[in-house]
Amino acid sequence: MSSLLFIGLSKIVFGFFVGVVGVFLASRLFDRLIGAHKSDDAVGEGNVSIAILKGSGLIALGILCQNAVQSSFAALDYLQFAGAQSWDLSAKMTLHAITHTAIALMVGACVLAAGTLLFDKLTGGVEELKHIRAGNVAPGIVIGAVLVVLALLTAPGLQTVLDGLLPIPELPEGVLPTPR
Repeated sequence: MSSLLFIGLSKIVFGFFVGVVGVFLASRLFDRLIGAHKSDDAVGEGNVSIAILKGSGLIALGILCQNAVQSSFAALDYLQFAGAQSWDLSAKMTLHAITHTAIALMVGACVLAAGTLLFDKLTGGVEELKHIRAGNVAPGIVIGAVLVVLALLTAPGLQTVLDGLLPIPELPEGVLPTPR
């Protein structure tokens, strides 16, 4: 099997794992932080407003962790381009990628929860979260939009912080990296 095929398959598996397991766990953290412990039950009972909030939260978490996954993939490509392939180095990079993405998801869930709670307080007597729990769709749409906007506006900062945490291996002398 060629190394590009192996790397491509590894990226698919990692992206799938992050998309399913990572985002699921981060959405659970978000639910706990905003006090929506029984949101799955509410969705099962047909609460469209909570479904909108959960769906928007999942999209926002995907936006926030996308950069972490891409940075991990770029580091892997960098290693492959440099010809620095070993099981030990691959294992280290996999551990860094998992840590990097987990941090992005945890920080992302906290940012989204803090933004949701702050927005709920700033709007005065509206109490969006209370109305969302009661099934009112309008505040679910508003808070859902706030989540997506928060993700879009905070993702670049999160990417910069996480890029500082991911070790980039040095290329051999005379080899220049391709720009991303």
